[in-house]
Amino acid sequence: GDYAYLTIIGAEEDELNLFDVTNPSVAPSWVSESILQTSPLDVAAAGSYAFVAQGDLGLVVVDGTNPADPQVAHTTNTLGSALGVAVTGDYAYVANSDRLQVVRIFQDGSLYSAASPIGPGRDVCAVGDMATWEVVSVSIGVVVEE
Repeated sequence: GDYAYLTIIGAEEDELNLFDVTNPSVAPSWVSESILQTSPLDVAAAGSYAFVAQGDLGLVVVDGTNPADPQVAHTTNTLGSALGVAVTGDYAYVANSDRLQVVRIFQDGSLYSAASPIGPGRDVCAVGDMATWEVVSVSIGVVVEE
């Protein structure tokens, strides 16, 4: 994509910053920031959206369609504290303190909780239609079929 997202946990406020990375031969340039309600724990980007794991607040979707003014578009409660997020295709995979949550992403960035395999997790990685998440020190996989 043309933009990179960087989360910053500050003493006074927590932010999601957008940087222009369209030209790899020059240093990324800062474009804008979006103030977040709580500390961001992880971020994944897909299209013009950033998906931010924000602990007890859940999964927050920031719409970067207008990079100069990113806005929180949607928030969904996760079944525990959202600790990690990965996005592939039409799904976001949220590792949280209670279980992995599979969330369907619609074109407007809205969300629908599609499945919740059992097992708390700290981190998640997704490629194609496969996601793995860390449960203590064991990796578990799930395949989402449409």
